[in-house]
Amino acid sequence: MPPTLAQIRQRLIELPAVEDWSQRNNIKGLLHDSLWGKYRCHSRLRNDSAAADALIALRMEREKHGIAGYFQRRRH
Repeated sequence: MPPTLAQIRQRLIELPAVEDWSQRNNIKGLLHDSLWGKYRCHSRLRNDSAAADALIALRMEREKHGIAGYFQRRRH
């Protein structure tokens, strides 16, 4: 059963705290999950601009992580 609109809106209230915590504690997987969750919520609410922003943020975060990982691997 798909989530209700109220559940989706509640999730959008909760996700920024998860995103902030995961950034402060450098937990990339959780950060990616929270950004993906924001995308899904905005998409279900038909808020296309916010959904696109979440996808862009996710892509930038993954690229940043990939670039950092590349340089870390080159040092070893």
